[in-house]
Amino acid sequence: MANSLPSMSIVFWTQWFNAIMFDGNDQVFSNDDCPIPDDYKMESPKEWCTITPSTDHVDTAAAIVFHAADYYPTQVPAHIKNQPWILETQESPLTAPFRMESEKMKVFDYLASYHLKSAYIFSYYSPAIFDVVNRPLPMDFMTVQKKKHKAPIVWIARNCGASSGRQHYVEQLMQYIDVDSYGDCLNNKPFPKGKDRLQLMSEYKFYLAIENANCDDYVTEKLFDTISVSTVPIVDGPTSYQGFIPDKNSVIRMDAFPDPRELAKYINYLDSNNTAYLEHLAFRRDALDIPTRDRLDSEFINNWSDPSIHNIKSNWCSLCRGILPWWQARLTNPGDDDEDDSAVSPILNEKEHDNLLLVDKSCMEPGKWDYAQKGPPYTPNWKKSTHPLTLLHEHKSPVEEFLSLEHSDAHTAHIVWTIELIVGVLFMAFAAFVVYRGRFLRSQHSQRMKKPEIPLSTP
Repeated sequence: MANSLPSMSIVFWTQWFNAIMFDGNDQVFSNDDCPIPDDYKMESPKEWCTITPSTDHVDTAAAIVFHAADYYPTQVPAHIKNQPWILETQESPLTAPFRMESEKMKVFDYLASYHLKSAYIFSYYSPAIFDVVNRPLPMDFMTVQKKKHKAPIVWIARNCGASSGRQHYVEQLMQYIDVDSYGDCLNNKPFPKGKDRLQLMSEYKFYLAIENANCDDYVTEKLFDTISVSTVPIVDGPTSYQGFIPDKNSVIRMDAFPDPRELAKYINYLDSNNTAYLEHLAFRRDALDIPTRDRLDSEFINNWSDPSIHNIKSNWCSLCRGILPWWQARLTNPGDDDEDDSAVSPILNEKEHDNLLLVDKSCMEPGKWDYAQKGPPYTPNWKKSTHPLTLLHEHKSPVEEFLSLEHSDAHTAHIVWTIELIVGVLFMAFAAFVVYRGRFLRSQHSQRMKKPEIPLSTP
């Protein structure tokens, strides 16, 4: 581009959970920490983009950002042409229901959120997770020094009024297996002094990484941290975790066990069987033996393996880079300042714009786990998920296990031959016994029928 663009500012219009964003400070980006796109040249590369909570110069801002939880449609600035509005959130749509309504979302041009189809991704995940999943398990991983608590499961949660009703299921689960709860919700253990949350999580075999809502891509630090500390996560959240988990066996879905008694049974089984337990950590157990692309899910690799790509498409840097085309259009084709609700990004055609997520209607209705509070027989109104390790969690008897196996024709013929041989041997043994017994009885009968000899008297 021949002409250099002046530095731009992006205004964070609302508060952030009733507090001033960035503690009232500006966030200034340079070309070093947020690379300027190749097609653009800035007059001041060392401070080419500033995100500010100050609303003093909103008219000259390149874009306006609103936090969903603090957004009020009656308290907004004038909508200026080529000055896009971005809605920012890391919470589910259930906390800001207007996000699920197309008409109310029309005023926004983009969404900045945890959802991977957002224009700007503000995820709880980062490429740091990729380093963890490629690290082999330490030799002493399964020793009592590492996993030291009697209770196999730990939970640390503040919110005991989650819209999903998760607390009802956990409360029932506690009746059938030991769960140490250190948070405010269902608390039964004091938080130990001198330890942080991650240290405490690492000392248990399982962590309840269950979200407060069930929405697409709503995967928070609960799962990220559990994987990071090498604890097996018991999860509940989106319908699909693909792209967020190393492989399909790396988590235990809570909704594969609608009956908490069955989940307790399975966890007890894993707790007493290290070989079975490590199947859920196979992605690290086999880190030295199996190549990454054969061991990890391809979407997981694509999402988190490249820090440079992640930094460009995520968080505030991605927003600065994405707003540059608007900033150029604003300066080169200012037009008038009338409101223009039909504006589309200068670098996106309509099809590309439509593929970005703006309105999110993916959330499951609240109360997924409310049925659990009624107690047994624990009957939900939804279909349970499929657990990937089916043979591990069904706990079949040896006979049931045998009958459930799918055998090849050759293997079946071998089994039938073996059974026939056993039956034949038993039959021959029985026949021999019958013959022997018959001979013995005839011998005894003959001896009883034989007359004794009377000795002759002497003269």
